[in-house]
Amino acid sequence: MARSLEERVSELERQFAQSYVRGKVSEIDPNNWRVKVAYGTDEKPMSTAWLPVKPMRSGQAVVWWFPEVDEGVTVLSPGDLRLGEVWPGSYHNDRPPPTTNPNEFFIAFGDGSKVVHDRESSKLDVVNVGDVEVTTQQNLTVNTTGTVKINSDAKDIQLNEGDGVVTGAHICQFTGQPHSDCSTQVKAGK
Repeated sequence: MARSLEERVSELERQFAQSYVRGKVSEIDPNNWRVKVAYGTDEKPMSTAWLPVKPMRSGQAVVWWFPEVDEGVTVLSPGDLRLGEVWPGSYHNDRPPPTTNPNEFFIAFGDGSKVVHDRESSKLDVVNVGDVEVTTQQNLTVNTTGTVKINSDAKDIQLNEGDGVVTGAHICQFTGQPHSDCSTQVKAGK
């Protein structure tokens, strides 16, 4: 039996209303990379079924950070929310943007660690509250035309777990000559 024009328009309106929905994550299932999203109004609150979370990249290049409860998200679907996918990252009154500076690239990790780059001043700030480990299978080079400072409250900087470093530029307090028994691994100016 053919559907009436009114039924067909009603179905199209329903599909359009479900093609995108903004809401907040209400439940999470990180093991299956899916969430439930609360949306609607205070008078008529609604929730989606479990929906998959869309990553930014999922090939050989991967960017993944699972959303958390109360994070603003957008659900995109082909007109049926049961077939939708969740796109993380929408701001709302309870969770506004961390900065209003349009020149800043800002990443906050939720534990006090952050990366902030201001393209206007060309300043990069990296703050980490825990340990930092850099591992490479190749060379590591740091180039600067400015000053390099290393400050440590521990007053202990270790290189290859060796002892204190004497360079060939150090003068022996007894002979008045440059030290002949100096490090061949570590080189530094006086």
